[in-house]
Amino acid sequence: MTVHKLLFGSPFFCIKMKGKFFTLLILCFLSFSCGSKNQPRITLDSNWEYSTEGIDGTYHPIDVKDFSRLSTFVNNKKGYIWLKTYFDIPYDMQEQTLSCFLGVTKIADKVYVNNSYIGKSGFFPPKQFTSGELSSAYTISPILLNTDKPNELLITLWVNGKGSFSTIPYIGLENDVFVTKNTKDFLNSNIFLILSVVLLVISFIYFLLFLFGAGRRSNLSFSRVTFFSAFYLTTVSLGEYSLIFEGRYSFLLFEKIFNGIMAILTTNYAVSFIRDFLKKTDTKKITIFRKFIVFFAIFLVLLGDDLNQFYSILNLCYVLMGIHILYAVYLIIKSIREKNNQVVLLLSGFSPVLISLVIGVFLVIFQKSNVILTIVVGWQLTILSFLTILIYNFSKTQKDYENLNKNLEKLISERTLELTQSNRKLGEINTKLKYENERTEKEITLATNVQKNFFIHNFKSDDNWEVAYFSEALAGVSGDFYDFYTTNPQKKLDGLGVFDVSGHGLASGLVTMLVKNIIIQEFYNGKELKLSEIVSKINDRVLNEKGNIENYLTGILCRINHSELELVNAGHPYPFYYSKNTNTAEILDNKSENRCGVIGILGLPAKFESITLEMNSGDELIFYTDGITEITNKENIPFGKNALFNSFQRHMEESLQNQVDLILQDVKDYIGEEKINDDISIIILKKK
Repeated sequence: MTVHKLLFGSPFFCIKMKGKFFTLLILCFLSFSCGSKNQPRITLDSNWEYSTEGIDGTYHPIDVKDFSRLSTFVNNKKGYIWLKTYFDIPYDMQEQTLSCFLGVTKIADKVYVNNSYIGKSGFFPPKQFTSGELSSAYTISPILLNTDKPNELLITLWVNGKGSFSTIPYIGLENDVFVTKNTKDFLNSNIFLILSVVLLVISFIYFLLFLFGAGRRSNLSFSRVTFFSAFYLTTVSLGEYSLIFEGRYSFLLFEKIFNGIMAILTTNYAVSFIRDFLKKTDTKKITIFRKFIVFFAIFLVLLGDDLNQFYSILNLCYVLMGIHILYAVYLIIKSIREKNNQVVLLLSGFSPVLISLVIGVFLVIFQKSNVILTIVVGWQLTILSFLTILIYNFSKTQKDYENLNKNLEKLISERTLELTQSNRKLGEINTKLKYENERTEKEITLATNVQKNFFIHNFKSDDNWEVAYFSEALAGVSGDFYDFYTTNPQKKLDGLGVFDVSGHGLASGLVTMLVKNIIIQEFYNGKELKLSEIVSKINDRVLNEKGNIENYLTGILCRINHSELELVNAGHPYPFYYSKNTNTAEILDNKSENRCGVIGILGLPAKFESITLEMNSGDELIFYTDGITEITNKENIPFGKNALFNSFQRHMEESLQNQVDLILQDVKDYIGEEKINDDISIIILKKK
């Protein structure tokens, strides 16, 4: 059975619906214009009795206010209940065709007058089914009525989870009852059939808009909301679908699909529409959590074995859907705090359903039976409100496009003229830049060659020490430099220094050449001084001689006296020390709280401390600049001090130059295709 056949029953559905629509409009007009206040009626609002033991069972008094909860009078809310009352026929209604109006009954009813059957609605077990929101009204033949004594009205009602009358029954003239029934059927059922068709059309249109139009997510979510709302309306307009309610299908299955699953999906996509309307995005965790709630709720709905159990489970599912609604409230509050202009439109669109919820609360308080119907009406008005808003936004966008098209030629001409003028200016600028770039490249090349010649190092070893080193500049001229201090002609190694000037390019390169001479002079002039005092003198001279140049430098200066080393660290990364005797490596840090300062920052107090180290045969020190530890891979994660330390430990058994090469290979493997982002230098000193 296709969905089309299930919904519309026959190919003549549209013609029948159109004729019914106009007929009902006329009836509603007659009902509201003429009214029924002047029509004689016998209101059956008292003297009711009920029995759950059969027609001939014991009857007990019941108040009409309990007609909205008749299922509570039956064990397990499932079974038959018999309702009985008596009425007299007034003189002015005698000899006329009368009808009995019961309103909407749940789930199925049979009606008798003076033990004579006059009609039924819905279906009794074994194939129970309700006729939806269609009212029950039955014509009473005059020959069945007593004019000289009370008449008995007996109603057999089947309840299962649900069991109610929507209004107080009455006896009236056939024409009066007919107008009332058709008016209420139109308001309670027929109009929702029309709305469901309209919603399906709207859903289709907005799905096409999403596919071929603006492509906004709000169009897709609105299409889904209207689609599932259309099917949910089947629970209200059920009596219009003859193929469904004539007992051919399971009422439990119908309730699971349309009253359960469709309600759950409508709520879910309504929240998605709020999210998309406010231009928000769910996080991955929220997306998974929301889907879990939906699938879990649907799973629970499908578990119900009978209507009673299903309605209990459905209440739990409504609580789960309430979590969705709380998430929507959170999005609205967040958007209000962010001063999102869409919030005003959103709350305006949702005002009908919010009002209907307030009305529903009062209906519950006063024990009225049309709470769900009120909320359904509010929800449909909300959908229509958002339809209006989306149409307005679409129309506004179209107008903007039209205005843009009208002014496009003018705008293109103006922009073309501006671009022509800009291109002319850019051409002039590019010519100048090309000249400047060529001149700068020549200057950098010259400076690079000068610096390389200035820092040529021939020292590799003496009787006690061996060194290996590597240095690479980021941009030709390097801000890193290292130096070896030797005594000629013996070529005895007296010390070494590793320094890193801040910045890159020409300025830092010039500073390296300036401070190189200062360091050499102070190193040899201060043979009788502590190394910390020498570094302080170096700092003073650099501050004095570099003038307004902002570059400063960090570094380590090392002085060698036989096998003893004296080191001063001026804000530089600490070297790694390897002891051959213990076969261990460590970071050489004196951990003093008194050390502070770098070289060449005016106004910054600097205090330098010396540390001494006795090195034995096979011991090593590795010095480096932070360009190595701060180099990053494609995830922008730096190589780091620990990785460098581990690389040093892995290759300590290799020859000195191999150690340098292997450490550099580890760095290269780490960064892959990424380029270096700073000058890098590494020096290893080994005691023979």
